Amino acid sequence: MLKAPSRNQIDTLLKYYQSKNYIKTKKFALSLTENFPNHEFAWKILSIVLKKTGKISESLIASEKLVEIKPQDALANYNLGNTYKELAKFSKAEESYKKAISLKPDFSEAYYNLGIVSKNNSKLEEAEKYYKKAIHLKPNFAEAYNNLGTVLENLGKLNDSKIYYKKAIALKPNFADSYSNRGFILNELKRLDEALISLDHAIALNPDNANAHANRGVTLKFLKRLDEALVSFERASSLNPDMDFLLGELSYTRRSLFIWNNYQKHLKELINKMYE
Repeated sequence: MLKAPSRNQIDTLLKYYQSKNYIKTKKFALSLTENFPNHEFAWKILSIVLKKTGKISESLIASEKLVEIKPQDALANYNLGNTYKELAKFSKAEESYKKAISLKPDFSEAYYNLGIVSKNNSKLEEAEKYYKKAIHLKPNFAEAYNNLGTVLENLGKLNDSKIYYKKAIALKPNFADSYSNRGFILNELKRLDEALISLDHAIALNPDNANAHANRGVTLKFLKRLDEALVSFERASSLNPDMDFLLGELSYTRRSLFIWNNYQKHLKELINKMYE
């Protein structure tokens, strides 16, 4: 009995995959895993295709099998960690990422994802450590700078957070999320004009960034530009109705506008009577 698929069979599987015919790819990969259960290539393609077609739980089975076949493969362990992370199995994801790092100590992406898992588990100091390690290994890692900024923000280190957002933007000038995050920090530091510039840039890069619109609304509210603030809050709410604080902001801004408009109306009436 053959222990591995033929060159022709591997080429056929690759042809289906590269042509994005995922139905045929899945069917053919499954047949290869049945005939050659200990050959890693078909399991690898199967795990990728299942993930691409949204079948994450099924993809997990293939990813676990791949690690069983090749336990010393750093990338296989890393990909298994990613699948666990997508399924919110964070403890298992952490184990897989740490295994990948033990096999490949300079695996910056594994450290980065350990940072994500740690933050999701509210282990902010650990997340800070992992993001810094990822940056040390890969100094141009814009996403790691951005996520480190978020962790430092949650730790109350606002000035440090701002520095890392700025670095992320320098590395990736079209990084809308970093512009939005930096705008939020500048709001907190009461540097409102700078905040507005950063948030406008975020929205120009990604008009559907709900956080940027919400943060812009906060900035405009602080600047007493309530009409514009209301537009931003309403836009954010339309993009993401589940943002908890928006309900309060919308209510406050509408009420403030109503009071202000009534005041302006009565003031105008008083002035008109003075000159009758």
